[in-house]
Amino acid sequence: KISADLIDAFANDGRVEVLSQFSVKLPLTVIADQLGVPRSDLSKFKRWTDGFVAQLGGMASPEDALEAARRIVEFQHYFADRLEEARQAPGEDIISDLGRARVEGEAPLDVTESLSILQQLLVAGNETTADAIAEGCWLLAQNPDQQAAARLDPALIPNLVEEVLRLSSPTGNMWRVTTVATVLGGVEIPAGAFVLVSFASANRDESQFEDPDRFDIERENARD
Repeated sequence: KISADLIDAFANDGRVEVLSQFSVKLPLTVIADQLGVPRSDLSKFKRWTDGFVAQLGGMASPEDALEAARRIVEFQHYFADRLEEARQAPGEDIISDLGRARVEGEAPLDVTESLSILQQLLVAGNETTADAIAEGCWLLAQNPDQQAAARLDPALIPNLVEEVLRLSSPTGNMWRVTTVATVLGGVEIPAGAFVLVSFASANRDESQFEDPDRFDIERENARD
């Protein structure tokens, strides 16, 4: 329903800027509904997401870094207020669930912890999905044979999604900490070391994927 409504808004125009008119709005709307916050605030969520992404990227100028910090503080104030409202009058949404969450022997989540969880939902769930949808549309536009195959057989779409994620890797890297000393690829890694795991590299590993730079929606091991 959300996808159809978004498409209806531009279908008669004969053209679309996929990122701003569809792929950003779709996950933001879904997440807003799940959190229990109004869709009318979507533009704010996008602003705050951009602020977090600028901070995480580490490439912002001092001026941009300051603007990112302002946006993050706006996010914190907005959702701290929503958490308090949910505490006073809980509903059937994730913000209310955070207020109700209890684990035996543990203190309830405080505001800082709840904001951290909400940040993960809003930013990680939104930015990666928006990027993957836009990249998927671009790959289909660049590969008309693959687009034709998907139109002919919609059963291919789930594997198409896996192939988009493999090839575009909307999260390119992730930090991990080794728990024990190990040797990987002939390199000694001590326990407690920071390791940057490169999904983007692994997803194009020639030993795992035949012709790894090719977009193939029928690739049998796309989800590997």
